[in-house]
Amino acid sequence: MVLFLVLLFFLDQPVVFAGQASLGPAIAQNTQMVVNESSEASEKKKEEFYRHLQSQLKDFDHKIDELKSQGEVLREKARNELLVRLEQLQSQKNELLPKIETATRSSEAAWEDIKVGLDRAVTDLKVALEQAASNFF
Repeated sequence: MVLFLVLLFFLDQPVVFAGQASLGPAIAQNTQMVVNESSEASEKKKEEFYRHLQSQLKDFDHKIDELKSQGEVLREKARNELLVRLEQLQSQKNELLPKIETATRSSEAAWEDIKVGLDRAVTDLKVALEQAASNFF
């Protein structure tokens, strides 16, 4: 595809086959259609990933609420430790929200790097939450 685009930009003469008119405008139009379709597909991937992250963060909130409820039966010291840890996890999650919003407005080149980082951050939060749960229950 890249080679095709490079050739399109560097051709001096219109492409003409025996008995045919110039194909240059048709090639340019087809190229633009391919670029537009690629851009739309990329935006759909961003939107799907964004929805996936939002779903994971909602699950995260539900698990925190569940652990808080379970924490009510713990002795006071353990309950306080759990609540402190859950507050820390909630703060980490809240720090991700603006980053997710920024990612949805990023360029294609930046998107791939941001996506990896966000995915890793959400995974780290989930692991930390599971560790907190296993430490107290």
